Amino acid sequence: EEEVKMVTLDIEFYDSILPINGIKIDVENFELFVLEGASQILQKHKPIVMAELWGNARKDACINLMKELCYSVKVVSSGVLVDYSGQEALNYFFIPNSK
Repeated sequence: EEEVKMVTLDIEFYDSILPINGIKIDVENFELFVLEGASQILQKHKPIVMAELWGNARKDACINLMKELCYSVKVVSSGVLVDYSGQEALNYFFIPNSK
């Protein structure tokens, strides 16, 4: 058995002197916890976020959280990034409404 130290993105990177422009999240249905642990970074740096979300309640919670943080939700449809309006998707893009 091996122990792994876990920290939130807010703890690890909040005071980063480099801008955080993008975050990719694929953690097998634990994306909500990553986003919650990055809420300060999301508000301060306003990075674009790409997350693979499973079709369940956690997906809905992620979308609601990002909307609360003033992000638009997008998905790719026919090769084009479009507003999310309930269509089936695996990869979601969260774009800050303002920089």
